[in-house]
Amino acid sequence: MVDAGIGIVIILFFTAVQSFLNRTVEWRWVREFALGKDSIEGFWLDVVKERDQIISCGYVNIYYEDAMYVVEGEVYNRDGVKQGTFKTTLSAYNKKKLL
Repeated sequence: MVDAGIGIVIILFFTAVQSFLNRTVEWRWVREFALGKDSIEGFWLDVVKERDQIISCGYVNIYYEDAMYVVEGEVYNRDGVKQGTFKTTLSAYNKKKLL
């Protein structure tokens, strides 16, 4: 009976630890601390060039939501006319690449 009780305590302990770790990944400062200089969250400027000429530019906002990275933003042509908006969810970030 004692062995079963210890087993249940161990299972509950590891379940609590896993739950805590799953919640801490939702905190941005924890992700930034863990990733260091490889952190990608925030606002970014995006410029597309072809043969040294700017074709389009825009802004990108990358943030973590519901256990996924979300990338959204707007794109403008070189005359400043809005070409479109986008929003996508990404499930992984590995070796400085969004997958």
